[in-house]
Amino acid sequence: MNCNGLNCMECSLARPGILTGGAIETLRRWDQSKKIMELKRGQILFHEGQLSRGLYCIDAGRLKLYRSGPGGELQIVRLVGPGQLLGHRSLFSGQEMSATAEVLQDATVCFIEGAVVKEAAAQDPQVSQNFLKILAS
Repeated sequence: MNCNGLNCMECSLARPGILTGGAIETLRRWDQSKKIMELKRGQILFHEGQLSRGLYCIDAGRLKLYRSGPGGELQIVRLVGPGQLLGHRSLFSGQEMSATAEVLQDATVCFIEGAVVKEAAAQDPQVSQNFLKILAS
């Protein structure tokens, strides 16, 4: 299944983004391995404290990222929507997710397994540079 009928080579995240200038083989591998998740309002994509299993590309919808404050209250960290990525910092750092991601508006999310993401970063210099730019911003 492709994101809304698109493949990774045509996705808005690929231009400009992680896959910009990447090798065709990298694009094909991502496209073949991606999993599409259709999420409803109130569903949790991942929880604070979990390790990242991969990269989440928001294709449609809205999510809120929140964490538990010192007194147990929830603190909204940010809102994310189409074209944004989640899970990459935790994936590359090996640290736990710093927030919980909850769907605010029905969402379509493409998931790329961590092994595929790390393989692309290791084998495709342009993808590696793109990740560095994203992580630095």
